[in-house]
Amino acid sequence: MLPQIKFFNFEVAPVLDLQVTPTSEDCIVEMLSCKFEGSDVMERQNEHFSAFMRNHIKWETVDARPYLAFDVKLNLALEIMMQALVDQLVPLLVQQLLQDYEDWVHLQTSHLLQ
Repeated sequence: MLPQIKFFNFEVAPVLDLQVTPTSEDCIVEMLSCKFEGSDVMERQNEHFSAFMRNHIKWETVDARPYLAFDVKLNLALEIMMQALVDQLVPLLVQQLLQDYEDWVHLQTSHLLQ
């Protein structure tokens, strides 16, 4: 669940179900479902919204400096009212994905060191 945000006079919490598949070259993050929880008005918007997302994320090193490289494919079908909400959610999602991937890499590294 991403953080709850305010949209006009409504509060909404986006709920994403993601599948993470590590490969030998990268990590694939796919969105299995996306819905909005909150007021009845916002939850009814789920009928007017659909999304597909697939990301490839991997650590790269340039000049001995590590960074995350990612390729994002995001398809959205929504009504105009939802555009403002999605504009706020996409940066939150990318930030959360980066944090989760970094946590996963640190966990993998700590297991290798033990």
